Amino acid sequence: MLNESGYQAEGKSFDDVALNDWKERSIIVLGEETSNPFFKEFNGKYPIGVNLSKNQLNVDGKDFTIDDNLLMMNIAHPKDYSKFATLISYTN
Repeated sequence: MLNESGYQAEGKSFDDVALNDWKERSIIVLGEETSNPFFKEFNGKYPIGVNLSKNQLNVDGKDFTIDDNLLMMNIAHPKDYSKFATLISYTN
């Protein structure tokens, strides 16, 4: 759908992503911490007061479970602040 909208998008699994593949471009990361190790690239990079761990979102000390929900978060790219990063986290 992204390509049909005029964006140049390329889908890859974690095993197929090299540092140069994502370091200089905007990215969308799907899954959750236990199924997609790429989420570890964002540890310590969330906005102040926000933490995501496994199926748990913590915002300003309040916990929210992601079970049976979907979380979409747009944040600064961990390697290039001129790019964006979108995390879409869900449990299987």
